[in-house]
Amino acid sequence: MKYLLLLLLILWTTPVSAAAPTLATYSDSARTVACSDFTTNTVYIKSGSFKVPTVYRIIFWDGAGDNVSQQDLTGATLNANATLQHHFVLPDGPGTWHCVAYPDGYQPTCYDPSDSNIVAECTFAVQPGAIPEFSDVIAGVAVAGMCLMVFWIMRRRVR
Repeated sequence: MKYLLLLLLILWTTPVSAAAPTLATYSDSARTVACSDFTTNTVYIKSGSFKVPTVYRIIFWDGAGDNVSQQDLTGATLNANATLQHHFVLPDGPGTWHCVAYPDGYQPTCYDPSDSNIVAECTFAVQPGAIPEFSDVIAGVAVAGMCLMVFWIMRRRVR
């Protein structure tokens, strides 16, 4: 009888483990089309099962293992499918990328898959075509410059 009581006491005081935090990649902003191989210029991340009062550092690592972008978000924000995304621009490079959740305040210097501080992670491939050759700003300046040049040439011929 005392063993039964001891067993009940152990079971009653043992916390039920929650689901592990998750990160998953999608190719659309509604996060309905799962994707792990990107040829488009934006990756969208869906997250879930993070501890609510905790803050997490989310880091995007590029194919070379360099920190491309990071944000600190609460577990509640992550569970509400925060707008985690990365828009590929130069000098981003193709390769195997990683989106990794770490505890708040932890700042690794490079990506290490064996890091014991990783809370959740997703891996995805970025193809060369996903990275635009020119940013929107450079393209806009180039178009404006060409228009100005055509205007100047036309103006000189009219005189």
